Amino acid sequence: MTSTKEFIDHLFIKYYNSLIAYARSNLQDMYYAEDVVQDTFYEALRKADELMIHPNVGGWLTETLKNKIRNLKKKLARLSKHVVSYEAQWDQIELIPVLDNPSGYIMYVCHVAKDVLTPKDYLLFRRIAIEQVSYADAAKELGISTDAAYKRMERVRKKIRNMF
Repeated sequence: MTSTKEFIDHLFIKYYNSLIAYARSNLQDMYYAEDVVQDTFYEALRKADELMIHPNVGGWLTETLKNKIRNLKKKLARLSKHVVSYEAQWDQIELIPVLDNPSGYIMYVCHVAKDVLTPKDYLLFRRIAIEQVSYADAAKELGISTDAAYKRMERVRKKIRNMF
């Protein structure tokens, strides 16, 4: 009988290329493809004892990968509803000098947003949109769930869009 490590190594060598090709064709993104394939092998490692006696290991890996891809697509679709990109608009935002700011400037939108948003919403906006902290980290700092952070940011962005 082979060890779990040897078994997983064998699976990786035998199935990695076909799984990565399948994932890339479904996701159109190498980063996401590698991520879901890694998750698939992690799942295989977690269930190695079951998998060692499974009659169709390749089929199990493929089905697991399909589920991972489906879940990722759902997550990305859900996130795309909450995220509004401001990157294209950064060059249009007026900067105003602020002496106590280390860089000497702060975005005009932050200046205006501070007057309109609650302190907690402003902090969330600043952390996510300006400082580019992850939703999960910003939510943790504010003591709210990640889903609540997404919803709150959706409202914040709507308020900011309405200001301009």
